[in-house]
Amino acid sequence: MNDCDSIPMVQGTCVACGTGVALPLPHGQALAQAPCSDCAAPVYASRYRRIDIGLSEVCNLKCNMCRRPQEKAFMTFERIGHILDDARRIGVETISFSGGEPFVHPRFLDILDRALSHGFAIELVTNGTLLKPEHVAVLERLKCVTLSIDGPPAVHDAIRGVPGCYDKTLRAVEMLSRSKVQWGTNTVIQAQNAAHLEETWRRIRAAGRPSYLGFTHVEVVPETAALLPPPESAGDIRRQMERVRDACHSEGIHFNDEALVTELSDLFQNKHRRFRPAGGCAIPATFLGISNYGIFPCWHQGRVLSGDGLIEPLLSDLCADILSEARDRRCVGCNAANYSWSADWVAGIRAAAEAAEWRDGVVYLSQAERDSGQLAAGTHAIPLLERQKD
Repeated sequence: MNDCDSIPMVQGTCVACGTGVALPLPHGQALAQAPCSDCAAPVYASRYRRIDIGLSEVCNLKCNMCRRPQEKAFMTFERIGHILDDARRIGVETISFSGGEPFVHPRFLDILDRALSHGFAIELVTNGTLLKPEHVAVLERLKCVTLSIDGPPAVHDAIRGVPGCYDKTLRAVEMLSRSKVQWGTNTVIQAQNAAHLEETWRRIRAAGRPSYLGFTHVEVVPETAALLPPPESAGDIRRQMERVRDACHSEGIHFNDEALVTELSDLFQNKHRRFRPAGGCAIPATFLGISNYGIFPCWHQGRVLSGDGLIEPLLSDLCADILSEARDRRCVGCNAANYSWSADWVAGIRAAAEAAEWRDGVVYLSQAERDSGQLAAGTHAIPLLERQKD
């Protein structure tokens, strides 16, 4: 057998002339490259189909669960342009924009235009407080717009840290309900709103009919572990989620990440356990998170690639090592909803939990770790609780 026969093939497209090219791409490699057979321009192929771009660390709210550093740092329009150009070259199909708050970025609308001009499907996550009627036309061109709503008015405002922000977000819901925007909401389940989840859904539905509805368990660093709902609340949370799920199903509203908040709710609520997917993790070979700090093949491992674009960082030895670490189950593990779009990842986490294969300790980086340079290119941040055991 020829060595190439056992190497998976991936499809690339020459951006210069449009010729399709099938290239071999070993599992330990992020990119394949070869000259185009028609015009000799370089062709790249990958397994990356979506990337998340955190446009800045800046936000107009002060959410209690936010893990992003509070600094006035925006990704430049030029750097975002390089990333979008390279994303098109390597076959990315979906771009998700988040923040901070995307609408705080001074060139956000220009960024959307640039991304749409490349033909990407665009997903947007926003708190909704800065949406204006003049934004609706461009939002109608996006794949979806997700608004963050974390409870009834007093609870939401307390969680989000700014009085009156609930009313602004609800006005955004009402505005989008009168448009052709494909919109939905997400609620972060935490101790402060755990008793109000069903009420949150009812208030959202009274304001408009979302295309989809989402609830996710809060992610914490050791300093914010008090935000976790107490273990005894797990049954009530799951029952509320099952009722909300049934209500959504009865109206034809998509209920996001259903398993993670119903049958697997206990697993994903307990953030003191981290899992490596059984059989290895393919996330770093299929997903990229990008922020002002760099390029993350996984948001949670604290290993970051540097570079203005994507091609050179993805061809680096560091990237290959990150992919290998995940496939070989040598990573620190995680327990989050970031990768719930991957059925293989969810199945791998479930299998690891059923086999009682987990590690103890909260994984996410604290502000102190970020300030001390843990996100410098090439470094590997170790979770606080794990480091204390060394």
